[in-house]
Amino acid sequence: MTKRKHQSAPEDGLRLRLHQSRLILNLMLCFLSVVLVNTAWAQIPPNEPSAQPSQDQSVIDSLKVLLRFADEARRVGILNELTFEYFYISLEQAMLYQREALALAQKLRNRRAEATAILNEGFVARMSNHDTLAFERTNAALDIFRQLADTSGTARALYNLGLVQGARGDYFHSRTYFLQSLDLAETVRDIFLTARIYNAISEDYFQQSDFEKARDYALRSVELHRQHPDRRWLALQLDNVGFIYEHLKQPQKALEYYLEAHAILTALRRKGQHRLANSCKNIANAYRSLKKYSEALEWARRGIAIQQTPFQDNQSLNGMRGNYKALADIFEQQGNIDSALAWNKRILNLPASKTPYSVGVLRTIVHLYQQRGNCSEAKRYGRQAWEMAWHFENPKARETAARVMSEAMALCGEYDSAYWYQERYLILHDSLTSIEKGKQIARLQAVHDLDKKNQENERLRQENIVKEIVISRQTIVVIVIALSLVIALLLTLLLYRSNKRNKQTTVRLQSANTELDATMRNLKELQAQLIQAERMSAAGMLTAGVMHEINNPNAAVYAALEQIRAKTRDILTFFLSLLDDTGKKSPEAIRFTSLISDTERMTAIALDGSQRVKNIVASLQSFTKHQESSTKLASLAHELAGTVEIFRYQFKDVEVQQEYHGDSSIEANFGEINQVFLNLLVNAAQAGARHIRLSSESTANGVIVRLSDNGKGILPEVLPRMFEPFFTTKGAG
Repeated sequence: MTKRKHQSAPEDGLRLRLHQSRLILNLMLCFLSVVLVNTAWAQIPPNEPSAQPSQDQSVIDSLKVLLRFADEARRVGILNELTFEYFYISLEQAMLYQREALALAQKLRNRRAEATAILNEGFVARMSNHDTLAFERTNAALDIFRQLADTSGTARALYNLGLVQGARGDYFHSRTYFLQSLDLAETVRDIFLTARIYNAISEDYFQQSDFEKARDYALRSVELHRQHPDRRWLALQLDNVGFIYEHLKQPQKALEYYLEAHAILTALRRKGQHRLANSCKNIANAYRSLKKYSEALEWARRGIAIQQTPFQDNQSLNGMRGNYKALADIFEQQGNIDSALAWNKRILNLPASKTPYSVGVLRTIVHLYQQRGNCSEAKRYGRQAWEMAWHFENPKARETAARVMSEAMALCGEYDSAYWYQERYLILHDSLTSIEKGKQIARLQAVHDLDKKNQENERLRQENIVKEIVISRQTIVVIVIALSLVIALLLTLLLYRSNKRNKQTTVRLQSANTELDATMRNLKELQAQLIQAERMSAAGMLTAGVMHEINNPNAAVYAALEQIRAKTRDILTFFLSLLDDTGKKSPEAIRFTSLISDTERMTAIALDGSQRVKNIVASLQSFTKHQESSTKLASLAHELAGTVEIFRYQFKDVEVQQEYHGDSSIEANFGEINQVFLNLLVNAAQAGARHIRLSSESTANGVIVRLSDNGKGILPEVLPRMFEPFFTTKGAG
């Protein structure tokens, strides 16, 4: 915003916290300063002029007290804090503290403090309209922060670079820096910096006359500032929102925000004193827009009176200049030209009045003398504006001065001079227009290049995806071919052995047809058993691999979930321990507790799911651990229960009633037994059974197992072929 350039947030100043203690310093600054001063009071000699500050002291006073008794390690941080506090009060004083902080940081070899001091130097340069120096110093600070892997410092430096580019009018690059800074600020959960970034983006849109977007981002900044303990920044942001509403032609809405900001600053007392005069100026302008001139005059005079209080040493000239200008505008709008001229001239008499802003004030004075028809005074002040404009590297100020001189010369009838200044005005105007068009073209070119780069990246990404798919398919084909060759080799070996045995058996049993028939049946049964054994072996290997791949990550997931549940409870306990009884009943604490409860419920659900996976793996292990040909002693009831669990995973709607009586330990090949009973259960379910009863009973000779179901049973014509190898009633596949 052109009129409020000096009210945008400082970059490094943002939150100069050294590690995590800086937040505590901001929250308890006044309390700490009073404690330190009370401690040091007894050490001050009686003849030393000193007075104990009150709890109502300003932030600057508190920092100066801390600086007085701090060692060098703490002193460098306090100096950086003081630099930040003086940004909008006295750039000269801010520069002095910045230089002292930089020298001390370099002496202590404190790289982080050095980067902060360099960043402050860049901010002072930007506030002094030295944008090139600001850009160089901020980049130097950015390099150091990146070397230190300081995410917060990097975010602040990127934010500062965005402000420098915004001051140059390069809003494309400023927006780019702001968005990069925003990502880092949100990563470290820096609410204050995030709020200032939203404000900076708002100012960018304001400079481009997109007041709607400027308002939206400014309101986002306000909401974040309401969560920050330093209320001064909330008041500043409320003023910014009010300023935008003024440009949206909503003075009543602007007045509401201005009054809220003024109430906050008043409650802060000395801590908000240096912004209070500027707040009065804003309220006066809002009342002037509402044509309530008496209220406007009252607030402007109140702001001027504040500047004359004992706190004047800590005040910015912005408030004084703003209130003088507010009075001048009110008198001009009322037609009181004498008073308007007097108050505008007072602005020129203020210290450090030679700024681009003063060129605009001189233009107003020239216009007022033009209304009076006073040629000589108009020309005198116009010439003063022209001479002042050439002290700045500001083409806009020079353009304004040239136009003012052209109008003043025309009023005096000096048309040759008026024509000459008009030519200067047109040249400067065309130059500014060309520069702006060049920036627009550069922005469009940058957007175009960015789009092309994104398209090229997308094309390369798609090509990589296609290559990965091709490689995956080729890998699958190779694996399938290899497996096919292995299976073919095994089958060839089995067939070779089978044919060899068949030939030997045929030679030996040629004389007896009966023995030949019996031998052929034995060979068929042996062949079926061999194939079934190979199938069972392959299934066992596959199941073991699957169980291994499932069990390891599931164990890690289960352990991590247990830790998450424990840490969640620790977080809740720790959070509540930080609050007093009132804080525990606050909406934020209740909301936090509710979120922790939701997290615990979801963690419990996840643990239950992981436990179910664990049970499935255990059942598969029980089923497959006996897939070898040897016999073992084990509990038949336990094995049957594991087989039923596997069956239930596929047929959840079939009820299986299990009844096991007595000691069912036997010595057997449980791999085959498990397969037999699993096949029986599956066949019953596929035959339409919805209730299956499985029971076992121990006897003197072994264990009797009974299985019954309510299915449709086996057809009579199929019963004779039940034990015929390879016979099935199921279709192909």
